[in-house]
Amino acid sequence: MSLARPAALVLLALASACASGPADGTVGARPSREAMTATIDSLIAGGRFDSELWRLNLSERFGSAVMASRLTVDGDLLLVEDSNSTIHAIDRAQGAHRWFIDLDDPTTQVAGGTESTITFVATDDATAVSRSRGARLMGTDAAPRSSEHLDFFPSGRAVAVGDSLYVGRLAPMSLQAIDLTAGHAGWSYATSSPVIDSVVYGDGPIAQILSLTEDGLLFSLPPRAANESAWAPKENWYRRLAGTRAATPLALLGDHLVFGAANGFLYDVDARNGTVRFKVALDGSFGGQEATLTSDAAYQRVDDGVVAVELGGGNVLWTLPGAKRVVSRVGERVYAELASGEIAVVAAATGAELARFPVAGLTLPTIQGGGMVIGSDGTNVFALK
Repeated sequence: MSLARPAALVLLALASACASGPADGTVGARPSREAMTATIDSLIAGGRFDSELWRLNLSERFGSAVMASRLTVDGDLLLVEDSNSTIHAIDRAQGAHRWFIDLDDPTTQVAGGTESTITFVATDDATAVSRSRGARLMGTDAAPRSSEHLDFFPSGRAVAVGDSLYVGRLAPMSLQAIDLTAGHAGWSYATSSPVIDSVVYGDGPIAQILSLTEDGLLFSLPPRAANESAWAPKENWYRRLAGTRAATPLALLGDHLVFGAANGFLYDVDARNGTVRFKVALDGSFGGQEATLTSDAAYQRVDDGVVAVELGGGNVLWTLPGAKRVVSRVGERVYAELASGEIAVVAAATGAELARFPVAGLTLPTIQGGGMVIGSDGTNVFALK
């Protein structure tokens, strides 16, 4: 896949996040929570899961018909984007509906999360909200802003720290700081190619904005406020990928920052200081798919299979031919989506297959860190462990 279109590259990381089917306008016509019992019981059967954690009917909870078009897990939240461009924030642990916001258009980038914020990009609009309440971070109570429009097209996901938003900019190419209170551009950090992804390590004044460019520049910036200076801050650290280009978005879990390069190397970088923990050669192409991370392993798609790599050490543990991605890991069981449309349950230590089951009609988002598997038929959402 060409890396000339960074937005498309990042959207590949959302391959797990699409569910189809139109809303019909009536709550009663949507499947009830009870109607999911047979499906959930069949998934648990055969030792595939231990138990159901929770289930939620979005139409019943929201009070009108809901049909999910995208599901994304970000930290403690499950973000459900419906066919009306409403974002529903669900507590990942308990299945409680926390808040919702209405966007003008469907999102075009993956959501960017910190410990206190979530940011959504819809074409050239950027909406940053508080993680706890979903309140928009734009303007003040005395002088609210009426628009979240950017005067440029962004690249990669946007993230927000404090009163500033940070996002890749295509013209001129840079990481751009946006003042969320006043609604205008502040300083920018110039790059020689598009920013394909940005994440945040930490939060508040000690946070680091971590960005990766198409031509292989990985850099960390402090969260200088957009209105503080016209000049970009000095990097905390930066690394260049010698003789290659970036091939995947960034995956961040704890201080492990994992990504792939076009020459076939998978990197694990210490997000605190930029130290390369490992650089391991994996045969084949990553195809723009970000790694799924757990506390001790990175699961990276390579060509027509998934490779499990020891996190931190870089030892290849096993490979699973025919796998498209790892959905999640629960205890010693790894759940991988196969090209056949089934889910394979494999042993985390060896990759040996333990079970297999179909998931036709269900969407299972990728869960960084694991701990559960979440499924949805578009209206009902449930979690298993």
